[in-house]
Amino acid sequence: MASWTDIPQYEKILKHIVEEFIGEIELYDYETENWNKDDKKEIREYFEKFFKDPEFDGLIRKATH
Repeated sequence: MASWTDIPQYEKILKHIVEEFIGEIELYDYETENWNKDDKKEIREYFEKFFKDPEFDGLIRKATH
């Protein structure tokens, strides 16, 4: 069975989640004005690693069935 990260919309979903995460941080006035592309890339990589973890995949499967 393929991972949920293999669906065509995955990249769009990942981008949206990263934007929402950064938006929430900015909402609470955490220091973000000095962030650069590398910082945002690191956040994206963290979420991508998290979403591709087999344990997370198992939780998604349980939640959707």
